[in-house]
Amino acid sequence: MDQQAIDFDIIIADIHRLPADDIPEGQQLKTASLEYYQSLKELHIFDKKDIEQQALLKTLKKDELEDALNKLKELAQQKKMLYNALYKKEALLYTATQRFKAANGI
Repeated sequence: MDQQAIDFDIIIADIHRLPADDIPEGQQLKTASLEYYQSLKELHIFDKKDIEQQALLKTLKKDELEDALNKLKELAQQKKMLYNALYKKEALLYTATQRFKAANGI
């Protein structure tokens, strides 16, 4: 596991430990924050797979190249889905933040 993945795990663990039950809209903000950072971590891990696959392309022979290119196409589709999920989580986080601020007079 690389340092950035560890850093994401630390952030996620810190958010998870935050008390939120007695704060208006606190649990919703906590949940949205957790989901957002988990999505960011997934995207980071996926980017590493994408880079590894591209590096592999340079070492393959002609007959192996087509399979690797197909895998790269699949990775691109998966990456698009991860970005779409991240954008949705970001919107949910923004909405939860706004509700939290309104509920707590911030």
